[in-house]
Amino acid sequence: MNIVWFRKDLRIHDHRPLAEACASAEEVIPLYIAEPLSGRKEVSRRHIQFAAEGLEQLDEGLRGLGGRLFAAQGTIIDILEELLKRYGDFSLFFHLEYDTDTDRLAAEWMVSKGLSFYPFHPPGQLEKPKSKSRFRKLWQESMLEELTDPPAAVRVPEKVPDFLNLSVQKALGMKVKGEAIRFGQNGGEKRGIETLEFFIGEQLANYEKNYQKPLASSFSSSRLSPYLAYGNISPRLAYHEAAKKAENCTETEKQQLSLFQSKLLERSEALQWQEKETQANAADSNSSRAHDAELLEKWRTGNTGIPSVDASMRCLRKTGWLNYSSRRMLAGFACNILLLDWEKAALELALLFLDHEPAVHMKEMGILAGKSGSKTVKIIDPVKWGKELDTDGSFIRRYVPELKDVDTAYIHEPWLYPGFFQLGYPAPICDVRKAIKQAKRQIADQKKDQKPKDILKSKKAALESEEQLTWDFD
Repeated sequence: MNIVWFRKDLRIHDHRPLAEACASAEEVIPLYIAEPLSGRKEVSRRHIQFAAEGLEQLDEGLRGLGGRLFAAQGTIIDILEELLKRYGDFSLFFHLEYDTDTDRLAAEWMVSKGLSFYPFHPPGQLEKPKSKSRFRKLWQESMLEELTDPPAAVRVPEKVPDFLNLSVQKALGMKVKGEAIRFGQNGGEKRGIETLEFFIGEQLANYEKNYQKPLASSFSSSRLSPYLAYGNISPRLAYHEAAKKAENCTETEKQQLSLFQSKLLERSEALQWQEKETQANAADSNSSRAHDAELLEKWRTGNTGIPSVDASMRCLRKTGWLNYSSRRMLAGFACNILLLDWEKAALELALLFLDHEPAVHMKEMGILAGKSGSKTVKIIDPVKWGKELDTDGSFIRRYVPELKDVDTAYIHEPWLYPGFFQLGYPAPICDVRKAIKQAKRQIADQKKDQKPKDILKSKKAALESEEQLTWDFD
């Protein structure tokens, strides 16, 4: 008996553990284990919803091959113990995950019982090389490998114990914060493949031009980040589809595809090289930061009175997605202008990002707040940011309806509008320019061992060619 342990690899295409397990045994149990969420404060209803949609499509895919998906609730060790009691010896096939104790616990248990287990690196993940340049070379080679086809057939036992027969909805029926998304993306392998095909076939032309613009990016970016986060598609499949398109397209399209493939690399690199000491370094004292529940609430709900900030937060709450530029501005406003407790701000964003990658998210937030050994703190002026990336205010008008009829001349600074107090929009919670100056002084005081001019770099706009390593794969 072979067990295929599904986690954040909810697909049948390019899935070596599934293919190998089906090729080496008469019967296979494709299994998803809903483990307790103790200590996982960043999991919200939208994450559970997206995972459930992915699991339902995985079950459909397996049924198309003659099998089905089984679901259980409990710890990995508890479920393995029950499987051993019911079936005797079995082998375990699974994809490794980034920096998790669960892999180690499962492997140690299998060894202790004398059972065989077969861990596989998922596409894009490698044995950690000595250098990033070496990683990039090996990653490129791995992307050129052939895709793993789904097995010809998945043969499952006719009868299984009751603990494996939980419905997906019941297995994931955990009490978590937040609400389901009504206007966001739906999870699942079919949806992921459709999104990839639509991007390469229809949206590619303006990819590079628009990927930093808050509204235009939603129509020209790949929007693959949640599908990659939950393993509904593999990065190798995305890479192959881009390479296939590049064989017959214009030079301009080839440039767009090359940028897209480079973002795949950056995402894998960020996950591969997440430092274990990040949380320790980032957990510096927040004593000098504001523990202001009212400010945090206004930021969290998109009622700061700063249009670009509020539009970004309201968009995120509604759809679960923002482009990278918007994420940095939104997080930076909380961390480096309001000087809020960055860890609380990080948790609020984690609950909202549909494509949330826990360790990478905390690393990015720590760097942004200057708590991860970063020598610089980039302060993003949200008003200037908006004027450069949302010049006509179309993004603001879409998500801040109170301002939909305000002239473009005032859309980024509505407090200057003669009829401001009749708009029903909140007054700004701070004077942005004064707040930035104060934040610079306060952050400089925290870094007395360095020269302030080397520490503080006020970011005029987000139109710069920084590496997009985390948070979202545009």
